Amino acid sequence: MRTSFKVWAFIIGSLLAISLFIPGSELVHANEKWWPWVTGRGEDRLLNMWASVWVGDLGYDSETGRTSSSHWFQIMNHLGFDTDHNYEFQHGVSEVLRRDNRGDIISIRPVDQDTLALPRLSKNGECYWHPDVRGVDCSGENEGEYIIEAYTAVRKEADLNVKMEARLEFWIDAD
Repeated sequence: MRTSFKVWAFIIGSLLAISLFIPGSELVHANEKWWPWVTGRGEDRLLNMWASVWVGDLGYDSETGRTSSSHWFQIMNHLGFDTDHNYEFQHGVSEVLRRDNRGDIISIRPVDQDTLALPRLSKNGECYWHPDVRGVDCSGENEGEYIIEAYTAVRKEADLNVKMEARLEFWIDAD
């Protein structure tokens, strides 16, 4: 099982690395976060549960008026027992109303948000991954500057909290 996990991790990592060089890709982040789960059962030892999260490919399609972001997470559970955790995918769009003299955003107007947050049971010995695409409809919005803020997270109380965020600024032209 451990060998097959290494093979899958290599394949997925290679695909992510290759996607960095695909023309037209608006990949914002491509690094993964791996977090070992530490238990407090009288020992401070690493157990065999890992979570990896990724968010990227943020974009806006001016023809359809839709934004999008790609999300995925991967869990490997070799704890010796089944356990639960939560996973979250979020994609939010806001209009930039004002910037300060340094160019930092100081005022925004939320447009819409696409969120998925669900509990999941990880079975012992299981290694799985879950892809998803999020997005919102921005057709009919005012001409101006907008931002997409997206994240992917896997959480299990205080023991496991892996989150990766991405952000993209874009412009909507008047029709």
